[in-house]
Order: sequence, then C-alpha cells, then structure tokens
Amino acid sequence: MKVAIIDNSSFERTILCSMMARYFTECSIQTEIIPFADGKSFIDSRTPEGYALIVINSMLTDISPKALAGEVLKNYPQALLLYLSDTEDNPYPEEGRLIHLVRPLSYDKIRAELISSPFNSAGVVNTITVMSDRLQLRLQYESIISIHVTNSVCSISLTDGSSIQTYMPLSEIAERLPSPPFLRCHRGYMVNMDYIDRPDRYFFRMKSGENVPISKKEFTRIRLAYFDYIFKKGGN
Repeated sequence: MKVAIIDNSSFERTILCSMMARYFTECSIQTEIIPFADGKSFIDSRTPEGYALIVINSMLTDISPKALAGEVLKNYPQALLLYLSDTEDNPYPEEGRLIHLVRPLSYDKIRAELISSPFNSAGVVNTITVMSDRLQLRLQYESIISIHVTNSVCSISLTDGSSIQTYMPLSEIAERLPSPPFLRCHRGYMVNMDYIDRPDRYFFRMKSGENVPISKKEFTRIRLAYFDYIFKKGGN
C-alpha cells in the first residue's frame, strides 16, 4: 500500500514517516511511504493507483489544507485521510474516512487511531461510511449484497439479512466501492458479484434469493464483466 505524508515541516515529516513505518511494520503490512513538502507537489504527483492513507498538515502554506482535504476525499474515494491540526476544528466532521488528530503527536496516539481504522490485512481500506438516520455507519465491503435506489433513497442489503437506507446518491456510493467485485448493473441497482448465484436473461439471481435487474441497454457489457470477474477469481 502507498502512504502520502504532506507536511511543510521537515522535522514533523521525518517523525511521521518513522511512526508510519513502525506501525505498518508491526502490522506486517508492506508499505511505501512518500513524503511531500507541500500540497502542490502532492497534487502534481497523482498516480492512477492512488494512496491508501494520506496525511495532511493543517499548517500548509502553499494551498488551503481544508481545500486539499476536500480534493483528497473526492479524488481518492478508497483512501483514508489523517488530518493533523492544533485545534479541535475538524474540517469535515461528517466524513467517516477522515481521522482528525490534534497535536502534540505521539506514536501511541497515531497507533490508537490507525488500529481502529478500516484497513484490512493487506493495508487496503475495506469499508464504506454512509449516513443513515443521522448516524455514521461503517460497512464492510463484504457485508454488502446489493444496493438499489427508489425515490432518491438507497437501500443497502446486507449479509445478515438486514438493510439500511441512506440519501447518499447511488452514483457516489458506486465511486466509493471497488469495481470489481461491485458492478453497476442497472441505473438503479448495484451488486456485489461475490453474492451472485447465477445470471438469468435480464437479471442476476442473488444467493440471498433477490433478483436484481440487468440493464437491457448494457446487457452484453454487464454479463461480460460478470463472467470476466468469475473467470479471474476462479484462476486465483
């Protein structure tokens, strides 16, 4: 996994690199830590594979730290953001992917925050945070069977048989979920391909018993995407 540390203090940058290296070594997660002295150099270095964790110092001077945090949350939907500041002022209090850490820094403080963060054993964020009934809910990817939208409300079906409702647009949820295994199979539906029992002519039969429609317009592309995923998964 890749970690970006954006901090204009060379001293703090060095300390953070050391702390992150220590934490992920203890977790046996192979990590590439890349330091940046300013926000612009980080933006200019953007790579397709992205970062799993991004650390931002609120004292950056070349760019608004809050604006940079917003860009990170938008452009790296799979990443976790660690925001360092001297005050309790959280720039995005409703964002579940943002950890707000108030100085002074210590390894124990960073470890306590990261150990409860949504990284799996490979160092990849494997949860999505949604708002439901004014509560932030963090859902494991593997707990989601399917998602469908009705009257601007998304219903997320879970493996425990329950479902939750959120006003988060399906398009935004789709951006935050990895593809594969998630597949947008219809304008109003998305499925986790790991829970498809079999494809039928114009719908997927899910292992839960649910039938999820397949877009007739995108029928060929969607079925090919499913069979390609199953083939590659079987090969592993």
